[in-house]
Amino acid sequence: MSTETINILRQKWRRAGYLFAEQSWRGEVCPAELIAGTLDHVRTDPDLFEAATTWLSRFGYLLPWRYLLGQLKRRGCSPLQYAILGHMLESSDAFSGDNKFTRACKKLQTLCTEHRDAVPLSRESESMTEYVSVLRDFADPISLRWNVLVGDVKPRYDALEPNRSVFEHNPGWLEVEFMGKGKEIDKSILSFLSDEPAGISKSKLAGLCGVTRAAIHAPVERLIKLGKVLQTGKTRSSKLKLVAAAAGAS
Repeated sequence: MSTETINILRQKWRRAGYLFAEQSWRGEVCPAELIAGTLDHVRTDPDLFEAATTWLSRFGYLLPWRYLLGQLKRRGCSPLQYAILGHMLESSDAFSGDNKFTRACKKLQTLCTEHRDAVPLSRESESMTEYVSVLRDFADPISLRWNVLVGDVKPRYDALEPNRSVFEHNPGWLEVEFMGKGKEIDKSILSFLSDEPAGISKSKLAGLCGVTRAAIHAPVERLIKLGKVLQTGKTRSSKLKLVAAAAGAS
């Protein structure tokens, strides 16, 4: 794997707010494409795993999950890579204490069933039999669940830039529907509402989509105006439902 490719990835993580020593990438980065690129090279540079899990624990709500999944399928993502992503997402949820990636992890478990043997994250360590044995003996439940032996994983919040700086460097992230990748949040809203015919609160919907209640307000209002979503009442206890016609169309 070329050193230049790894260096570019580190520059992009620097732009995303993780303080690698490399200079920052000059343009705004797309989180989904950054994660996809990281999965291609993380076994060569395991420090990328720490960067990704730390970043996801704070900014994971910006990740357009369905778009990322499509990207990985087009790239021919391997079962092991899906397992590494699952480890990343579950670890980031453990760091932040929430469950924004619960559904994503369930999906990933179905995509990595062919990855059955536990392997170290670092490709360089695979031939180190005694080291791998120690990793396996002291592996945490998340590593054992995904068969990816990472060692002691902890968030590096000291390596993250303040939120304000991150969004100043990537202003498109403020809209969630960034980088011209389509209305990912709209698709997520319609998908989750189709699973809840009785309706759910805006707060619960925001949690399912992995965003804040404030962030989901504008997309919900747009879908209401388009006639795809119905809101019962105007109080905080009101519920959102998928309009029957929209359910058939989606």
